[in-house]
Amino acid sequence: MRDRIPLRDDRRLIDLAASQFKVHPSVIEKRLAKATGVTVLEDGGVVVGYICYRIRDKALFVDLVVLDTTYKGKGIVSGFSNAFFEQAKRKGVEVIQGLVEKNNQYALAVFRHLGFSVKRAFLFTLLIEKRL
Repeated sequence: MRDRIPLRDDRRLIDLAASQFKVHPSVIEKRLAKATGVTVLEDGGVVVGYICYRIRDKALFVDLVVLDTTYKGKGIVSGFSNAFFEQAKRKGVEVIQGLVEKNNQYALAVFRHLGFSVKRAFLFTLLIEKRL
């Protein structure tokens, strides 16, 4: 787990997210440009996922959680989530929030396993939250 190095990482980060979310790469580029931080997950020096977020006051809002599909279901997210939560605490974060699409049951199950709860439902998304 490490911080993003834009010139080194961005092509891989953009490609991973654009293919998974089926959006134009410019959508991901804009998210990365607005981020307070991006935490990169590597396996043997290869970028396999990342969390893109913004911090305001004592709240961290997750914009993107991306994991290479070949790594899904192998406990990767659970393994590095505690380190990410500790990193957030050191930055003064007290609460982590994000949006999950209502029909993305896999992501919702992963976040619940990590201690997040649903705080509010919108038309197509759910606001999830975890207090640190």
